[in-house]
Amino acid sequence: MSYHHLTLSERKKLSLMWREKKNIRQIAMTLKRSPSTVSRELKRNISHDRDRLVYRPVSANRKYQRRKRQERKGKYQNVRLCEYVQEKLLLTWSPEQVSNRVGQDYPAEPLMRISHTTIYRWLHKERFAQSASIHLRHEGRQHGERRGKLLGIRTLKQRGREIWRRERIGDWELDTIISSSKQSQAGILTMCDRKSRFCILVLLERCHSQSHVF
Repeated sequence: MSYHHLTLSERKKLSLMWREKKNIRQIAMTLKRSPSTVSRELKRNISHDRDRLVYRPVSANRKYQRRKRQERKGKYQNVRLCEYVQEKLLLTWSPEQVSNRVGQDYPAEPLMRISHTTIYRWLHKERFAQSASIHLRHEGRQHGERRGKLLGIRTLKQRGREIWRRERIGDWELDTIISSSKQSQAGILTMCDRKSRFCILVLLERCHSQSHVF
């Protein structure tokens, strides 16, 4: 039995069976859904029409889409979640790794949950460029990720002492994260100011090689 949200097609079938006076278990069996999923759907969307109860599938689907948009917006307004995601990405974690780990780190906090598709969507819209500055942890990169190389960029060892000491704003570190998956050509460009620690993450849809990524 599936516990995912119903599709519009399933809601239309549910509406028809509801009008035929089928009970919740019969509806669930036909839709191959759990009875609790059907029960929850009806409780959320049953309305009164004069002297009878009605279920309108199109209206129910519209309400679900609206809730989904609000949940996405709410996640981005969750500062702790945004900072957690950004911190892990800067440690070269993939969006899939971040999504899998956040629930383990915050098991008792349902608001600290995010899918890897939402992270990719944030990156595509450059939402992290609007985030407040964060403090980075200098740890080794995670196994399974590859770093790219930006051609024509000087390394830190080739720069002045004031850059090493983080004495001024405007000295940026650039790096790339390239997925180890052969099915993905995507990557992430990270740009971090060494003094303020303000960071910008940009999704690169196609990374052809480790030496030509931007």
